[in-house]
Amino acid sequence: MVRTTGDPARAAGPVIEAMRGFDRDVPVHDVRTFAEVFASSIGPRRFPTLFLGQFSLAALVLAGLGIFGLMTYAVAQRTHEVGVRIALGARNRDVVRELLGESLRARVLRQPRRLRTRGPRPPLCRFLRSGV
Repeated sequence: MVRTTGDPARAAGPVIEAMRGFDRDVPVHDVRTFAEVFASSIGPRRFPTLFLGQFSLAALVLAGLGIFGLMTYAVAQRTHEVGVRIALGARNRDVVRELLGESLRARVLRQPRRLRTRGPRPPLCRFLRSGV
């Protein structure tokens, strides 16, 4: 390993000649820069990591679209109520805040209750809750 200032690829030739000056019998092969060695060492992990990142991004986009769809459906069900509120003088900001607040409360607060009340617990859950 040799440290240089400037372009390491340009220094390869003089370094090889200097090594041959010390001992002609020592073979010099596979001369690469540290950046090339580093890139080849992380290369096998780069593709799976990028692939997983792309799937994670796709999952995030699909989750966002699902939430958007649920909110759109909830608002569409209450279109008449929204029209009446605005006609009676409610501000748009208040109507939107109430719709979002009710929808999120319904999803966040009611979902854990539904998960708790679904049938018998699997053996692992019973074991973990037993405190043993």
